[in-house]
Amino acid sequence: MKEISFKFKILYILGSFIFLTSCGGWQLRGKDALYGQNIMAYIDGDRNTSLGNALRTAFRERGVTVVSNSGNAEILVDILRSDFRRRVVSLDPQTGRVRELEIQLLSEVVIRSRTYGLLMPRQVMRLQRDYFFDELAAEFTTNRGEVIESDLAKDWAFSVVYRALASLKKNNKP
Repeated sequence: MKEISFKFKILYILGSFIFLTSCGGWQLRGKDALYGQNIMAYIDGDRNTSLGNALRTAFRERGVTVVSNSGNAEILVDILRSDFRRRVVSLDPQTGRVRELEIQLLSEVVIRSRTYGLLMPRQVMRLQRDYFFDELAAEFTTNRGEVIESDLAKDWAFSVVYRALASLKKNNKP
């Protein structure tokens, strides 16, 4: 009897282990109207800005190929203007260092499709974030401004990409 319960325990542990490890990383994914299409995008604007880099990354993460020639692209993104603005919200009364900082990103963007025309007319986008600095936090010890602007640029880029793909998907329906 002990031998049967011992075998049952081993089998139970082994079965549980196999079940838990076999499901790691599995996801149920849907299929949308753009699935299987090789969509290409062209970004017109300053190539070395944090916005351009963030937009390239956001498109790639959504499965869109970013090309250097506008003739090959289905999605054309024009960054007409972009400006980061900073404002000190509060200072530490003991040290006089910045405790809270407000960063604004103002930009103008137009998104067009080669097939469907205008996807998003000229639009002013304004994002604003307030940051509280902890002197012990690793991300704010060296390059505060770069970290904050990069974070805001990523949020902006994903917003632009989602708008572009949603508009393209809407126009792509039969």
